[in-house]
Amino acid sequence: MTLLLDLFGFLSVVLRGLTLTTQSLTVGGVAFLLLLAGPLAGDIGAPGAAIIRRSRTLLGWSAIALAIVASISVVIEATILADTVDLTADETLGAAFVLAGIAVIAIIGLLLEKYLFQKIENYTVVRWGMVK
Repeated sequence: MTLLLDLFGFLSVVLRGLTLTTQSLTVGGVAFLLLLAGPLAGDIGAPGAAIIRRSRTLLGWSAIALAIVASISVVIEATILADTVDLTADETLGAAFVLAGIAVIAIIGLLLEKYLFQKIENYTVVRWGMVK
């Protein structure tokens, strides 16, 4: 049990660093697109479209990384909670941090849909005439 808690302590520090990094990239990417790149794209011209496309790609990868790190973090914390207090799966899933983690992952999924998957769909499915 002591080894498990020591390993959890190390992993929680590493995961927290990864979470902060991916959150910064994701939130910064959204802010850049909404506040700077989007409004100024017309003034810049052709390079503006390339900047927006590259920014969306980076935002998508950042959001994917954030979703993965958040999922791993919630699973590890829920496992430690269940193991140390002998909780059932239902009790563990009802914990506030698990519900908050699920909400964060859902919000990231919505961001991915809007900024990455919708663009891929427009580029492929709509462009090929499969959907009107």
